[in-house]
Amino acid sequence: DFNGPSEVIEAQCASSALALHRAVQSLRSGDADCCIVAGATLLLRSEPFEVLQATGQLSAEGKVDSFGANASGHIRSEGAIALVLKPLCDAVQGKDPIHAVIRETAVNFNGRDGASIAAPNPKRHAEVIAECYRRAAINPAHVGTIEAQGMGNALSDLAEWQAINRALMTLAREQGQDLKEASCAVSTLKPLIGHMEAASGLGAVLKLIHSFNSDQIFPITNFDTPHPDLDTDN
Repeated sequence: DFNGPSEVIEAQCASSALALHRAVQSLRSGDADCCIVAGATLLLRSEPFEVLQATGQLSAEGKVDSFGANASGHIRSEGAIALVLKPLCDAVQGKDPIHAVIRETAVNFNGRDGASIAAPNPKRHAEVIAECYRRAAINPAHVGTIEAQGMGNALSDLAEWQAINRALMTLAREQGQDLKEASCAVSTLKPLIGHMEAASGLGAVLKLIHSFNSDQIFPITNFDTPHPDLDTDN
C-alpha cells in the first residue's frame, strides 16, 4: 500500500537516469522515505527501427564497437530494471542489503550546440559530470572507473570521451590535483547487451553494482582498436 509521488519520466534514452535523479531529490527533500525507480523498454513496433536505420544510427556490423575504429552504430535491445532507494541511515537501521551508495546526481541539457539526438554536446556533458562530482566533494584522482553510454557511433563516442576527460581535468585543476595517466577506466554495457534506451541508465548502474560485488572492472566487449580520432594522450 505505497503512497506518495508516482511519476512517469519521459526523456528518451535518459529516462531512467532522470527518474533516478528525481528519486534522490524526493528522498532528500523528505517527500518520500523509500523510492522504487524503474525503467523498461519493449520493442513492439517497426517504425523506430526504420527511422534509426534511415538516419544511420543502427550498427551495420551486427555488433556495437563502442569507442572503436569500426564504430557504426548501436543495436536496440529490450530490458526492464527496478531499484529500491532509501536514505543510507534508514537502510542501515533496517538491516537492508546495501548494494551501492549514490553520492550525488546531476542533470542538464545539450542546449543549442547539440549536434543531434545521437551526439551529446561535449561542453554541456563535461559540465554535468563536473557539477555532480563537485556536489559530492569527489577528488578526481580517486575516480577509478566511469560507466559511459558508449553508443557505438563515432560522433557520440568522441563527444563523450572528450567530455569525460575535460570534466576530470577541470576538477583536477580546481583542486590542485595531479591525474596519473590511465588512472580511470572507461567501460560501457552497450556492446554486451545492446541499447535498452529508456532503461539504459539503470543498466549502467547495475553494471557498476556488479563490479562492486565481483571486485573487478569489466572491459568493453569486442573492443580492439580505438577510433583514430580518440584523443588518448594524457
